[in-house]
Formats: sequence, structure tokens, C-alpha cells
Amino acid sequence: MIRKTSALTALLLGLLTAQSAAAAIYTTQISRLLFFERDSLLYIYVQGGGLNGPTCATQNEYLVYSLSRPRAKEYVAGLSLAFASNRTVTFWTTGACTDQNGSDTLDYFRIEP
Repeated sequence: MIRKTSALTALLLGLLTAQSAAAAIYTTQISRLLFFERDSLLYIYVQGGGLNGPTCATQNEYLVYSLSRPRAKEYVAGLSLAFASNRTVTFWTTGACTDQNGSDTLDYFRIEP
């Protein structure tokens, strides 16, 4: 029983840590999606631009997601759906210019009801 409790506690702490590790959270609509095939990148432009990115970000009007990352198909499908239906999306970013120098990297997102 102690092992199960410890494992559950570790899992919950991991989830809380992962969520709090996000550098920025934005809730907005997508104004444009741009697929850049040569570098396998998806650019997510948001309404109003003006993202408050990390110090490495020189482009604060969009987020970047590498299409070579895990779950890229699901990300493209969900973001395309949100864009086409004008839904509001909450974005969590990594706070680092991981997928492209000069742009904050999308970590995960949620389409709002």
C-alpha cells in the first residue's frame, strides 16, 4: 500500500511540476497557421500578437512547433480545427527557443469550450 501511495504521489507531483514549469500561458485565438516544410515547423500566429516571450525570442507574434516532435499530427489537427472554427485556445510554452532560435516553443495547448 505504501508503494502505491508513493507512486501516486510521485505521479501527481510530476503532473503539477510539468504544468508549473511552463514559461508562459496565453489564451487567445489563432489568426494564422503557417507550415514551413523545409524546416518542418508550424508557426502559430495569435490574435493581436505581442506575446511576452522569453529573452531568446526576437519574434513575439507567433509560437513555433516542430513537426518532427511527438504527437505532431495531433497538434496540427487540433490547431487547424481551432483555427478553422475561430475557437479560443490556451497555449503553454516552454519558455525557451527550442524548435527555432528567436521564437518561443509551444509545449501544449487546450481548445476552450
